[in-house]
Amino acid sequence: MKLRAAVHYKSKDMLKSAGTYFIVLLTILLAVIAVARINVSNGGSSYVTFSGYTIGAWVMMLVMGICAIREDLRFFIQNGVGRRTAFLTQWIAALELAALLAIGGRLFQLLANAIAQSTPNVRIGELYSMLYAQGAMSLSLWQHVESFMLYLGFLLMAYMGGMFFSLLFYVLNKTMQIVVAVSIPFLLFAGIPFIWPYFSGPLTAVYRFCAVSSWNLLLVFLIVTAIIGAVNRLITRRIPIRGL
Repeated sequence: MKLRAAVHYKSKDMLKSAGTYFIVLLTILLAVIAVARINVSNGGSSYVTFSGYTIGAWVMMLVMGICAIREDLRFFIQNGVGRRTAFLTQWIAALELAALLAIGGRLFQLLANAIAQSTPNVRIGELYSMLYAQGAMSLSLWQHVESFMLYLGFLLMAYMGGMFFSLLFYVLNKTMQIVVAVSIPFLLFAGIPFIWPYFSGPLTAVYRFCAVSSWNLLLVFLIVTAIIGAVNRLITRRIPIRGL
């Protein structure tokens, strides 16, 4: 019963967030198409490409994972919900939001293509189409299913990753927080090129595996999500609530 109530409480916030995101992206899309039409009417021949839905949804899931876990964990535990139930609620809510955004991505793509038909210099891109359909703007029914599943895994991984960084910074002391915060950009810009020769073989093998099929890439997303989720569960079992 507590799980159902917690999920219901969390789902309301998720629906509001998803609705707001759709409205914002649709507004941006209409603005992009308006700019493209003005360009055509003025004799321009340049193409306008819009692929903001995928990265926008990923960033949204990442930020919600960062922001939601601390507030929700404290709120649920203070109201008699156990840590296990509170953490399970995060998984269910993340799955709901990822599914909404994945379905929304398909509807958004269909709507965008319909609107863009009258504007030939507009190209609407999305994750699956760019990776596995040579940028095609029209997909078959099975390709839509594959795209939905790929979105689902991609967005779940972002949410769990956001949770991990949020929990990590509240487990570490102040000194280690500063060290980690400084190390992240350093590793991205200097560390990866340095260690690449040592891991290029395995990473190239993973790349080739993922390039074969979207289901292979989905499998990688789900494995990473499961690993991060397991670490998050271990942290939430021991994290002091006052530290949140």
